Order: sequence, then structure tokens, then C-alpha cells
Amino acid sequence: METADVIIIGAGVVGASTAFSLARRGVTNVLVLERRQVASGATGKSSGLVRMHYTNPIETQLAFRAFQWFKHWDEIVGGDCGFVQTGVLRLATPEVMSKLRANVRMQQDIGVNTQVISRADIDEIQPGLWLDDIEAAAYEPESGYADPSSTASSLMSAARDRGVRLRTNTAVTGILTENGRVTGVDTSQGQFAAPIVLIAANAWSRPLLQSVGQDLPIYGERHEVAVAERPPALANGHMTILDGAMDLYFRPEGSNLTLIGTGTGTPDDPDTYSETTSPAHIERVGERISKRFPAMHDAGVRRSLAGIYDMTPDDLPVLDRVPETDGLFCAVGFCGHGFKISPAVGAVMAELMTTGGSLALDLSLVRYTRFAEGKHSISPTDYLDPMTPQARQG
Repeated sequence: METADVIIIGAGVVGASTAFSLARRGVTNVLVLERRQVASGATGKSSGLVRMHYTNPIETQLAFRAFQWFKHWDEIVGGDCGFVQTGVLRLATPEVMSKLRANVRMQQDIGVNTQVISRADIDEIQPGLWLDDIEAAAYEPESGYADPSSTASSLMSAARDRGVRLRTNTAVTGILTENGRVTGVDTSQGQFAAPIVLIAANAWSRPLLQSVGQDLPIYGERHEVAVAERPPALANGHMTILDGAMDLYFRPEGSNLTLIGTGTGTPDDPDTYSETTSPAHIERVGERISKRFPAMHDAGVRRSLAGIYDMTPDDLPVLDRVPETDGLFCAVGFCGHGFKISPAVGAVMAELMTTGGSLALDLSLVRYTRFAEGKHSISPTDYLDPMTPQARQG
């Protein structure tokens, strides 16, 4: 039986990041098991946004730390993550202004380069937006987007250069335990032994937890994006826009395309969901972006796709050890936020797995037991628009 000091289940961006951070700490006898190929799950279909506007301190701190990686990728990891600085605007209607200001103050205290700007300022830095319903925006001048597949591949390559092993086409089917301690995993290719196992399998994580008698309220949610060709009037590109009022986000994609998505998804099975988008979605996002950014009215859709999010009831991940099973950890439930915080998540999980805790971050908001305790971590400054958890839950 092949053995390792640590087994990581999942070679998406979180698993790859954790493998790299473990190797940086000198833990190189690490085996990453992936059911298909690197970044073939949720990571490969991520929209790739890199921004730090959150309504709670833990995700803001993780995003701020992750941003330093994206900004200095070649120095820290090597290779290319495809980061492009576009600037990011989080538009705000009058109804959410007090929350926006509170969130920006919290983000500034953490160190994020962000500020509240007026409607006139928005029009100056990003001409062409329809802003009749908008009072202001949070502006992150340094933020943008990166390439999720390149990011995961770069992290995994750097980890393997340091001794980490990767097995693809190896689906983990269960966690092995003995006397309350993890001993390894069962897979489609046989058993593998390790005293420490990390579950980082996105929406496929819940059955693995159930194999040791544990459970988390994680569910798959299907999300669709479209990629449209920009008209000549937008040949010079545009900023990344987060628009809660219209349940819309969009960012540049390369030199002449725009990626368009929404915060609304549909619960679905990660094993059977359709990766093809519906005509209704294409029509819906087309109408919304045409209203918010009229120059996109004549943009033609080049391609579209659907991916799966691993959702939790409070829109926050679980980054913790699994109770009652020594040596078992999980980094799951990212709710579509995983890519942008993944470098920091990997560093935190590597620290947790090697030292037993995090010296710099308070992880209580993302603890495993909060759902059983009935203490969902919903911030009082969440925006009550379609891109927030309360609205999604009706």
C-alpha cells in the first residue's frame, strides 16, 4: 500500500494550494488524489475574479492575503497565474450605502486598498455605465481577475517540484479510520495510507464526510456564465463590475471578450449537472448587461458554460479539523468564493495541519461545528440583494 504523511483529496485550486504550502513548510511526503485531472472540477469553470470586497473579516483577510500572492505570483510560486489588473467596482444603491461604508471601513482596517467613490467618480473612471439607480461604489484599483486553471496548474507544478506526488484519475470513495483516527483513504485505484487527510473536494466532499459518520450541510449549486465579444466601442476594455442591484457581474476576458455571470444558481447534483448553459440564461444576462452597460447591447455570445459551487447555509466555507476523527481536516463549502482566496486558504490549512492552529487568523467564523450549534456566521452588513446568501435562500 502506498503511504504518505498527508493525503489531499482534490487537485483543484484549494488542494493544489495546500500541497504547495505544505511543501514550503518542509512537508513533502504529500500525496494529492484527483478523480479526474488538475482543475477539472469547479476550479476550471471558475470566473476567476480577484477582489477583496467581503462583508465579514475572515474572508476579507483571506482575500487580502491571497491578493499578495496573485500580485507577486512569480516570486512566490513561479509560473503564471494569469493575473490581470482591471480595477473592481462594487456598485451600491442608496438602500445599502450604510452597509457599504461599514464594509469598506472594515476592509481598510485589514489593509485593503479600497474606497467609497461617488456616482460622478464612477462615471469618470468607467464611462458608459447606466447609473440612475446607483449612489456610489466601493473601488479597488488594484484588483482584477486571474486564470483559474493556470493558477491551479502552477501551484501543483511547484508543489511537485518540491516532492509532492499527484495521482489523477483516482476517485476517493471513502475515508479509512481506526479507533477514532484516520488511517488513509479508499479509492478507485486501491487504498492509500496516511495519518493526516484533507478533504478539498468541493461539492463532492459531503459523501466523504459521511463515510466517517460526519455530515455538513453542503450542497451543489449550478451556476452559468457567458462570454461575449465586445463591440468596437469597447475595444480598450473595461473594469470588473459587481452589480448586486441587477444580480450581475462582468469582467474582461482577454483582449476582446467579456465574461458575464450572476450570483443566482440552482441546486444540482455535482455528478449529473449539465455543463451546457440554457438559452434563458443567455437572454437574461444579455438584458441585464445591456441595461447596465448599454455599449454591450450588440455584443454576441461566443461561448458559455456551467459549473458547480459547493454551498453552505451561511455562504462561508468550513476550514477546520473534523470532529471525532483525529487527523481528518476539511476545506470545503466555498460558495463560489474559493478561487480568489485559495492561496491564503492553502497557507492556513497547511499551518492548521502542521501546528494545530492558526497564529494570525481567527477561524471561529469558519469552524466545522457552527451549523450543529445553530450559529450561522451571517454578517449584519451583508447586502440584501440577489448576490447575498439570505436572498438566495428566499
